[in-house]
Amino acid sequence: MLDQIEKLCLSHFLCQFNPKSRKRLTAEVVREIALTSFSAEKVNEFIDERLAKFQQMLVEEFNERYRDKRPLRFQIVDAAGIGVIVSGYQRKKLAKETRFQNTLHKISADEFEKMASELEEVEPAVVDEGDAATAEYEAEGSAGPALDEHAALSTATAIDSAASAAPR
Repeated sequence: MLDQIEKLCLSHFLCQFNPKSRKRLTAEVVREIALTSFSAEKVNEFIDERLAKFQQMLVEEFNERYRDKRPLRFQIVDAAGIGVIVSGYQRKKLAKETRFQNTLHKISADEFEKMASELEEVEPAVVDEGDAATAEYEAEGSAGPALDEHAALSTATAIDSAASAAPR
């Protein structure tokens, strides 16, 4: 169960942590997130036994994502850089990705499933090295295969309706 708490909290930091969040103790954030799904006893056990390891994981995740210029919602702000204190963080260049991620989190499971099924309909075929499709793909150049107009419209409609249906 402690592994599940770790996964839940890491997922929250990567996908839902407010990029405008003020400085907070990591333990406080973990407690808040984990108590939504787990008993206080298990949450306290996680904090007592695994918080230091979790903080180290956050530091490593932050460093890797920062180095690779991938989206980030948090930063490590304690002077020692060991993950005791975190705050919100967002690069201006990645604000669009964060807004898209926020929109996905706001839609219902049914809306998400509908959108996913529509996107699956336009998913390009898998290209394995060495088969006939490879030659066809390379002949089309970097633009890749053209989608028919219905597929493109269907995808755009699914994304637009999911975004407009999301509460603001």
